[in-house]
Amino acid sequence: MININKIKNYLLVFAPYIIMILMPISILAQTPPVPSITGAQAGDILLNISQDFPSLIYWLNGLCTVIGISFMLLAFFKFKHLADFRTMTGGQQEVGKAFMMLAMGAIFLWMPFIINVMTYSLFGLTVGQLRSSYTISPVNHQYQVAFFKMMSIIGLISFIRGWLILSSLAKGQSQPGTIGKAITHIIAGLFLYHLLAVMKIFENTMGVTFI
Repeated sequence: MININKIKNYLLVFAPYIIMILMPISILAQTPPVPSITGAQAGDILLNISQDFPSLIYWLNGLCTVIGISFMLLAFFKFKHLADFRTMTGGQQEVGKAFMMLAMGAIFLWMPFIINVMTYSLFGLTVGQLRSSYTISPVNHQYQVAFFKMMSIIGLISFIRGWLILSSLAKGQSQPGTIGKAITHIIAGLFLYHLLAVMKIFENTMGVTFI
């Protein structure tokens, strides 16, 4: 018998990665093959891909909204089930999972706010302040902007992935090490989202020049 819930969970978890892989492939497929790719051509490919980054960001934000609404509905039905169970049998069931689903729904619905809060907690600055504090040097400016935008998208996907892993606790499908894996994805995703700032901080503290 096919487990529909498991299939839905797998789709929610792996959909961002599938999109991340297919979008560059679809863009590169429109570019005719060349015998060899020079540094300038590789930079041009990166610039071409970066043109779709704003749309991908909007898509990811929309995906977070859909996931948030889904968790809210699941929490609502879970509360309704608990209420009906108590009315019919007089017994009680654990309500922690329902509240956690509600919390996860709120997190996904407010994902930009959550990113801003965690950015302020780790870096002491909001997202806008952090990006204005660490600017990109004028040398190869356009290529570096495209690269850091791509890292931001990868970081955002990892950040969302971490919260999806954490949501398995609410569904009772978690395995040993789930919390550590989720936190690793969340923190690493946030660092990739602000990769330029992280590199500049390392440069200032360790004296190592990355760019």
